[in-house]
Amino acid sequence: MTVRPAFPHVSALACTAVAAALASASLASPTSQYVQDGLVAFWDGVENAGAGVAHDASASTWKDLVGGKEFSLTGVTVNADRMTFAGTQSSYGTLSEADTAATFELAKTGTVEIVYAAASTANQVLLQSSTASGIAFGPYNKTYLFVCNVNAPIVTFTSGTATNSVSVRYAAGKPQSAAANGAPVTVSSGNYWSGANKTTIIGTRTSKAGNAFSGSIYSIRLYSRQLTADEVAANHALDRFRRAYPDCDAVPAEVGIPASATGENVPVAGFHPAPGDKWAPVANGTALFTAPAEAIRFADFRQARVTGGTL
Repeated sequence: MTVRPAFPHVSALACTAVAAALASASLASPTSQYVQDGLVAFWDGVENAGAGVAHDASASTWKDLVGGKEFSLTGVTVNADRMTFAGTQSSYGTLSEADTAATFELAKTGTVEIVYAAASTANQVLLQSSTASGIAFGPYNKTYLFVCNVNAPIVTFTSGTATNSVSVRYAAGKPQSAAANGAPVTVSSGNYWSGANKTTIIGTRTSKAGNAFSGSIYSIRLYSRQLTADEVAANHALDRFRRAYPDCDAVPAEVGIPASATGENVPVAGFHPAPGDKWAPVANGTALFTAPAEAIRFADFRQARVTGGTL
């Protein structure tokens, strides 16, 4: 696609902001736009049957998009874009010991990202992996997330019942830093301990001894390396679009409206925003756009880098 220069008579912000940078692309699969470097497993609620396979509403497994590793599902409702758990000990998913070693245990010095929505504010276990991985996840005491499978730091964050996108960077199975819904959160000392195990379970504890999860998991991404802050922000922006976050903003007038003297909107890296299109700022002047906003849901993503101004 040809990248056109910014027009000189639009707002000062647009004049200084628009730059020829990243090429835009229409995507067959939005999941391919997440950071791929170091990605070792990716369970996605929409593409739940595996890479290149149509969504399967009757599936009894949840297959990852990288290596085909499967959670075996029991008492889990497969929705169009999420796995929903009933909040009982009979509603869960299990990943084998071998597949846990090939996925979660590779992320113990990397990054774990999870998109979820809890149906209540009770203490709950969304995910508990092996002791060797050190990875676990769930709301704790309403204002924290435990993110480790041994006595270790916790993350200060109030999950509530909203849809949340959380990223945790680990070193030797211990959380080093974290972000929730695009913003850094504090890692502090805690005393959660969930018991030794070798497999991974979602929806409850591996012992099934309480704290079952009531709510939905939209996706789980595992990386063998610590993502950069920009990569975390970019993944979160894509989560916002794909999960219909209410805080995705309309493209502001300064970027594409008013139109240029020739009747065209100001281009951002070759993309012409139009009324109704939406966007999410990412980091370092990068923004992610979706168009058309509603007609083809999340099917067409655009990325644009801007300089000299704040989107």
